[in-house]
Amino acid sequence: MMGLWPTYAVVLIALVLLGSTGGFVGPAIPAISLGLVGQPALAERLGRNQRFQSAGSLAAAGLMGMLGYVLSNRVIFFAAALLAVPALVALTRIRSAEVDFGRSVGIPDHHEATAPPRARRAMLWTDRSLVIFAACLFLFQMANASILPLIGGTLSHHVGRYSSLSMAVLVVVPQVLVVLAAPWIGRQAQNWGRRPLLLVGFGVLPVRALLLLLTTDPVLVVAAQLLDGISGSVLGVLQPLIIADLTGRTGRFNLAQGFVGTFSGVGASLSTTLSGLIAGNFGLTAGFVAITAIALIALLVAWGLLPETRQRA
Repeated sequence: MMGLWPTYAVVLIALVLLGSTGGFVGPAIPAISLGLVGQPALAERLGRNQRFQSAGSLAAAGLMGMLGYVLSNRVIFFAAALLAVPALVALTRIRSAEVDFGRSVGIPDHHEATAPPRARRAMLWTDRSLVIFAACLFLFQMANASILPLIGGTLSHHVGRYSSLSMAVLVVVPQVLVVLAAPWIGRQAQNWGRRPLLLVGFGVLPVRALLLLLTTDPVLVVAAQLLDGISGSVLGVLQPLIIADLTGRTGRFNLAQGFVGTFSGVGASLSTTLSGLIAGNFGLTAGFVAITAIALIALLVAWGLLPETRQRA
């Protein structure tokens, strides 16, 4: 749709359709993983998942950047559509019989095909740690989601026709770090606990925003983007893992994923709108100042209110 009819209304509809898929794919992959390996091996499995996901993003970003540079930006959308074909082929290779239903919802000792007994939905609101975790992710995404668009606005004034290639580099750089670090983070989440790694993931965001506030040099901007790889590695692994910790034996793992994912998605949606308004009215510097402040609040809330969750697993 975006490649054939790049008008405002069509692109808006296409983006809404694209965004809606996150509500299905995002919770499904951790649930399948939990159903395959169970809670004890989930951390390392999530680390491997994150490595494969980032490797795919890495390859796609490099390919799309080169296509946009050599041919045109419009070709990128047709290439993305073609890449859906091997993804669908891969999906047909998943054998549902290997996914234990009880484990996939957080009740490992339920092995029947019928639905297991579950806690009331109200437990989502009464679990203080789960609500605080959702609020932290809301604030994190409110700060994080708009950084790349703001960087794009900065780079367009410095690199001109190389902007597509430059944006591809900014996507590729953190993904390289995620590919290297994600499995290690999964293993250390079992050894060290979730909280130390989570605080690192939240902590690098205000540092990254501050660095981008202080420089517009393309080389330094790319260096600052390495910090995004740390956040991506940590949260990609820990978000479903912490949810699994907090909902163990309640049967509400997937509902809690949707609950937390909604907070995260709303934060990301508000982020681009808010930063766009601030940057449009007061300049890019003001936009990065607002991002830095929100990122610091997310870190302080996690530091002061969110406990270690490994003991609840």
